[in-house]
Amino acid sequence: MWPIIDVLKLDPEFRREKSAFRAIPDSIELNEITEQLIDELHISNRSFARKMNVNTNSVQAWCGHRFPRPHPIPLWVLDKLVSMNNNNVKLRLKINSLVNRIRSGRTGDVHNVPKMLTPELSAFIGAHAADGCLSQIPKSTSLDWQLADQERENVEMVAGWIKDTFNVILPVKKCKNANAWIIHTRIQVIPRFLLMICDMPIGKKDKIVTEPPILKFPEKDERLLTKPSLQQKRELELWFVKGVMNFDGHCTITGNVPSVCIGNNSLSLLRELLRIFEENNVNFHEFLKHKKIMTTSRKESKKFFDLNCFEKSKQVKLKFLLFKFTSALPANHLES
Repeated sequence: MWPIIDVLKLDPEFRREKSAFRAIPDSIELNEITEQLIDELHISNRSFARKMNVNTNSVQAWCGHRFPRPHPIPLWVLDKLVSMNNNNVKLRLKINSLVNRIRSGRTGDVHNVPKMLTPELSAFIGAHAADGCLSQIPKSTSLDWQLADQERENVEMVAGWIKDTFNVILPVKKCKNANAWIIHTRIQVIPRFLLMICDMPIGKKDKIVTEPPILKFPEKDERLLTKPSLQQKRELELWFVKGVMNFDGHCTITGNVPSVCIGNNSLSLLRELLRIFEENNVNFHEFLKHKKIMTTSRKESKKFFDLNCFEKSKQVKLKFLLFKFTSALPANHLES
């Protein structure tokens, strides 16, 4: 099983119900647990409401008293309740197991929330690190997210990851003023996940983006309720690399040698990629002055190929450069 994400950390700070993420219970059990946790604090619903700066009627609804059906509960309330009850990990796991769908505010659409840190989710994070953008919607606390690339298949690939992970369908559209394809959304679960779980910056990020702590230091990250094995950590980081490489990476022939190159304005991100490749026995050379790293031998390019970090046309091109183009070269050009 992949590491379990604490979805309560998606929205852990106080917000009014009209803008807060709310868990949509599938049964009354989540409301009953909420009532039990308030009881264990030895305070009344009215006192708890004052403590949380909310309406008493809201607290009664969260406890399942005012409506015949299970009532939505803000994630920040659930997070605070667990924290106030000794922050019990088993309790967090139990509550997380009951949160499968969330709604942003009172009237927003209901969407799935990522429950586990999977390879596809890691690849999505990597794609965002490469070419995604988070921005603040003017005069609003909401966020806007978009991702664009010249290669339509890359954008379609990310749209597929998003559909599988968030159950959100984003149409791939042609950019009006650029030779590129784009997906875009104001559905808040996607940008809020990138911000609160992945620590991705809002606004211009090209020089500061890096591998998020939840992938680099999962054993220390409190947003993971269970931790990955060493093998899982390596696989998750490789999928993060896959997301980055398919947008910012390319392959070419340099001095009759097939090479793989990635350029990025963030030196921190390039250094993390170097480390991940080294841990997987692939040697990339540093050209940080020129804001890029690359393989300089057929042997290392072949090792990169075997990692399957390129998808579709880029992997096909690299295969051609490795096995067909080089077969036509004199023997003294080929490396072991």
